[in-house]
Amino acid sequence: MIKEGLKNGFWSVLDTVLYIVLYLAALPVLLNSLGKSTFGLWIFLNTLMGILGLLQLNTGAATTRNVSYYSAQSNYPEVTRTINNALGITLIGGLAILIISAIIAGIEMQTSVFGIRDSYPGQYVTCFMLAGVTAALRGFYPVFQGAFKACNKFATSAVLNILSKGGLLAVNIGLALSGYGLLHILWANIIISLLFLIIQFIYVGRYLPYYKISIQQLVKIERPAIAYSFWPWLQSLFVMIAFQTDRFWVTSFSGLSEVSSYGLASTLFNHIHLIFLSLIFWVFPGFSATAANGHSSEQLYKKASGLLSGIAISLLLLFYFISPFVLEQWLGADMQASAGIYLKAYTLFELIFIYTILPFYYLNAIGKGKLAAWCTAGYCLLSYVFMIITLVFTHDAVYMVYAMTLSLCISMPLLQLVVDRHVSGTYRPFIILRQVAVTYLAIAFLLVPDLAARVVIGFVMAALFYSNYLMQERKEAQINPPENI
Repeated sequence: MIKEGLKNGFWSVLDTVLYIVLYLAALPVLLNSLGKSTFGLWIFLNTLMGILGLLQLNTGAATTRNVSYYSAQSNYPEVTRTINNALGITLIGGLAILIISAIIAGIEMQTSVFGIRDSYPGQYVTCFMLAGVTAALRGFYPVFQGAFKACNKFATSAVLNILSKGGLLAVNIGLALSGYGLLHILWANIIISLLFLIIQFIYVGRYLPYYKISIQQLVKIERPAIAYSFWPWLQSLFVMIAFQTDRFWVTSFSGLSEVSSYGLASTLFNHIHLIFLSLIFWVFPGFSATAANGHSSEQLYKKASGLLSGIAISLLLLFYFISPFVLEQWLGADMQASAGIYLKAYTLFELIFIYTILPFYYLNAIGKGKLAAWCTAGYCLLSYVFMIITLVFTHDAVYMVYAMTLSLCISMPLLQLVVDRHVSGTYRPFIILRQVAVTYLAIAFLLVPDLAARVVIGFVMAALFYSNYLMQERKEAQINPPENI
């Protein structure tokens, strides 16, 4: 399973990384072509589309979980019902997105709370509505992507995603370079989103030949489908509120120009986090299939945890030191000076934030979505409280990111303890603290300026990681040589 998982992980990571490369390459072009203020609005609208997309519930995770679960039991009528119910939920969510978009546009019209009305008179209402339509259309993507991944078609999912997102960015760049404005870019987003929606629907029919769209199942949504979608959606909503609305706070305090620098760093780390999510996503259908067959997931969870921690921490440490040079070459010295400090702060944040990934996959896969939602609410609430208090007293977005990092350092051991209770059947606080301590040491490694201290911390960190994951793995391999992993 690990070898197959790594293969699927490769496609998921390739999908995410290629898009990030294209996205990062597009940013300086869009920044120079649109201007700093319009580019800030472009960032703002993309954030808005991401938040509005949550109104469609987390149908992608529910589709992956249920299709893989029922496929393992050869229950094909339930597979069909799962997909149709997910499409029905998404359709209702799309209508809600359009309504909310109109409400937000009306609020901006009356209050100019985001400071956009006066800068873009006559255009901002249309911008909000077009962004809403795009979010509604792209909300159907996770349903089809979830079906592909449940069928173990990670390559198809990756290729279609790359073509869709890459095509979208290419058209955005082409229009910006040709002198077209933001409205033309938003219209192009709608056309391309609709085109790839049709293509993905066709491919679902190829991989699931027994699947037929049913108007009755689109309209009459079963309660289990809502429940399985609701809890992952609620978790995503908590995360979005806690770790995405910060851009709106920065916009209100500092304006669109400052949010360009802050939003750049925040957006970059959103994509870095997506890479780590993609790297380990293959365990999600694996956990579901294991639960359907009544088997334990402890070994799979441990292997995935070691793989994720080792790769993520290594890459983030490397990124911390090379980011100033890369950012200067990429966007120039001025942008490096304004955004570089945010990148370093977000590196510390991501080092601890990676511990939210496996609990999300595992608890939802085994049907403990409600517990996962309560856990997510806990660490998100603590983070938001730290964020607001720091911003109110310091008015400094860098300290705000540090405060969110501190809150996660407090809450992550508790989250891991709860999840480990379900994975292993018992509470193992000492083991959990040993695992999380690796990240604590990584953060200390970056914060301590003394070279000798860094060498000592780095040595202890590597030894602890080896003890947590690799040493026990070697002992087990010597006792029970794996036949096929």
